[in-house]
Amino acid sequence: MAAAIPLGLAAPPADPATLSCEDAAYLRSFAAFLEDEEARSPGVIDREIAAARMYGTDFERENADIRAGRHPLQQPG
Repeated sequence: MAAAIPLGLAAPPADPATLSCEDAAYLRSFAAFLEDEEARSPGVIDREIAAARMYGTDFERENADIRAGRHPLQQPG
């Protein structure tokens, strides 16, 4: 998820210096949000990345693991 484009941003520009002021502000606030989340619950971002890599777009398998309590985000940090 950390490598994903935050919702609300268009596709990444060819040159990052061409971000609009609004998109740059949104990106900064998204980064601050991630830092706050990591401070509140250390390891959550790493577990989210692991889940994204493990399941990709296989939502049925991810849902089955959630129901069984095996999902990475259900594991203690």
